[in-house]
Amino acid sequence: MSQRSPYRPRRERLSDVTVKMIVTRPIDTTDATIYTSAKAIENTSAALGALPSLARTLEQLRPGGVLLEEVVKMKRTLDRIDRIGEFVAEELPETQKQLETLSTQLNDSVNRIGDLGRALGRGRKDDVVA
Repeated sequence: MSQRSPYRPRRERLSDVTVKMIVTRPIDTTDATIYTSAKAIENTSAALGALPSLARTLEQLRPGGVLLEEVVKMKRTLDRIDRIGEFVAEELPETQKQLETLSTQLNDSVNRIGDLGRALGRGRKDDVVA
């Protein structure tokens, strides 16, 4: 025989709970039953009211229907966007590395131009003094 853990009490079955509620709280049980029945009827009515709209939508989804063709076009577009996203995700790290390299090269070029500018400025002073 399996032993139950002393820390986990046995769960009551739904039928036991229902009987206990009917005996101990008959008015609350009746109120809950009426409310639940009313909600079930309300939801069933809403579902039945939606059937004509669902039927029209299903009719448009039949092969060759306009809506089905639009759904297929949207699916193809989403597939293309997904492929573009994958490409960008793969290429972005490489692009970032290239941009960092270009930035370093640009900074080096700016420094060299500054050095050349200073050297040229010194050369002109020497010309003026002489």
